[in-house]
Amino acid sequence: MRSKLFLGGAAAIAAAIMVGNLTYRVDASVGPIPLNCNRACLENVVDQYLAAVIAHNPKLAPLSADVKYTENDQRLEVGDGLWKTAQGRGKYTHIFADPEFGQVA
Repeated sequence: MRSKLFLGGAAAIAAAIMVGNLTYRVDASVGPIPLNCNRACLENVVDQYLAAVIAHNPKLAPLSADVKYTENDQRLEVGDGLWKTAQGRGKYTHIFADPEFGQVA
């Protein structure tokens, strides 16, 4: 019984170490968004992106050079799809910002 408990504990520790090694650590910004972007900064990123889509001009968007853009699970070039057909933004905006992890939607 003691050996089973030891093996189970050792397996749990090994799994924790492996999962810890699989996480992706970013030490520097990989695009035009600052590494320590607070909530207002992230909301500004969304505003810039939406303005670029409405203007049909991807060069105005704060995108990394290696961005991968998809619509409906299909990979497109930035500037295709919605970028060509967007008419306007509308009056309602709901932004979900997570400054701790640098994500915004």
